[in-house]
Amino acid sequence: MMNFRLVLVVCACALLASCSGKDATKESSKGQAPASPGGKSAELILGKWESAKGKDVWEYGKDGTLKMYLAGKDEPLTTGKYTFEDEGTITVEFQDSPDSSKKITEKLKITVTQDELTTTDSKGVVDNFKRKK
Repeated sequence: MMNFRLVLVVCACALLASCSGKDATKESSKGQAPASPGGKSAELILGKWESAKGKDVWEYGKDGTLKMYLAGKDEPLTTGKYTFEDEGTITVEFQDSPDSSKKITEKLKITVTQDELTTTDSKGVVDNFKRKK
């Protein structure tokens, strides 16, 4: 009978501890930003990427900004923003041209490594980029 009470008390303590309302993962990552839906891709995509065709450069900023340059130009042709839907999908939004108020929104499937970025748009058009050094 004494063993039964001991087991009951241990189980009750374990149950109460598990219902404390504190999330152990939140406690261990205190002070860190919440995980991005982009996961590792959100880190890898940051920086400047030159198209394999050499015609343009896309720059992904940490703050979600997107700048598109013509190759060899210092000023962006247009600017916009990007957000991760998940690790393999981003949504980009940008102006059609600097003097246009028309915005273009496109969902892109991506694969990104340290040195290569591939995007596929909703029409199946694939663009390959190399990290600009």
